[in-house]
Amino acid sequence: MINQVESSQEVFDVTRATLKKKPMFPPFYVKQNRRLADLLDAGKIDSETNLLVLDYAAGTIALDKTQMSLHHVAQGEMAGEPWMVTF
Repeated sequence: MINQVESSQEVFDVTRATLKKKPMFPPFYVKQNRRLADLLDAGKIDSETNLLVLDYAAGTIALDKTQMSLHHVAQGEMAGEPWMVTF
């Protein structure tokens, strides 16, 4: 039996997931959310930085693609709602 979750556009096949006791890459735990405009103004992020941008119910999340290529998984909380992104 194949467990699948279907949406109007995509099908996710859970039998393709590889689950291990210890992750291959250290997850990135986001402990603080900051406004992108503030980080750009402060020079903490360059305007040429490649970002992975996601819109979801609690707001928009922008993650540095270089950082995500190391961690592959980021998770945190925004407006009391947990989120997780894989890359």
